[in-house]
Amino acid sequence: MTRGPLAIALITFAIAGAARAQGAGTSTIPGASASSSTPSVIAAPSPEDQREARFTELLRTYPERLPAVTLGMVARLLDEGPFAEHDRALYWLGSANQALGERALALQWYARLAKEHPDSIWVERSYLGQADLAAQQRHFGTALEFHARAEKSRDPAVRELARLASMQVHTLQNRQRAAWACQLFAALVALFLLRSAWRARGLSALWPLPTEARILLPVLLVIGLLAFRQDPAPRFAIYEASFGGFVLAWLSGARLSSVKLSRAQRLLHGLLVVVTFAGLAYTAVWRSDLVGMVLETIRAGPE
Repeated sequence: MTRGPLAIALITFAIAGAARAQGAGTSTIPGASASSSTPSVIAAPSPEDQREARFTELLRTYPERLPAVTLGMVARLLDEGPFAEHDRALYWLGSANQALGERALALQWYARLAKEHPDSIWVERSYLGQADLAAQQRHFGTALEFHARAEKSRDPAVRELARLASMQVHTLQNRQRAAWACQLFAALVALFLLRSAWRARGLSALWPLPTEARILLPVLLVIGLLAFRQDPAPRFAIYEASFGGFVLAWLSGARLSSVKLSRAQRLLHGLLVVVTFAGLAYTAVWRSDLVGMVLETIRAGPE
């Protein structure tokens, strides 16, 4: 477990406490002087003030401990009782766990924050984190709902961040819908090709493999071996597109060898297969979260 993400979260959400600490000066008593011999009575800090001071100290000294240790200490501090920044501490635990990839724990802390401090500004800020968690799971509708709540925040910065993030989520949602449409289109084309070949020759149309599939199969096997050395995301995208292309070539060849088509019909058949494979390739890229990278490569060109 690294300290990088947690360090960023700690620095970000300790600003308010640090600024307040810097602004606090030594209190003076009206009428008192440095030379006064009258002893001053200093009241002992309350338990709430002690917990507040401990929370601030934990944020200040976070580099001295492992992230899990700091998270555990703050969690125990919250269970001891209330203090001035109890809501901020709950939010910090949610955002810190989110930065560390602990999605379930982050949601638990955000839920507790909303339950115990429903009117806190930190609840409004937690909407951004919850929207991001939903978007990571491709629940874009839920993410947009949280962004809509954040856009009504009392904090102008939260409203602006929500507005910008919602634009990105809309883009991701449109890509998801395009992938769903491609999958549906590919399924319909596969059923059409299979039905045409089956009606003409039955099982013999599919086996032995048609010429197109026999030619393509060794090529795809070589591509699969070469892709094995790639990173996981592009590797699985290549595997998925290759498998879809093989099935498409199989069904396409079965139809061409079973049904007598005119030249125009063969041209339409080929166009249909090419469009379907393009949709399958897009779906494979989308599943691996590579759409943005591919688009950027197209815009900027390969290095």
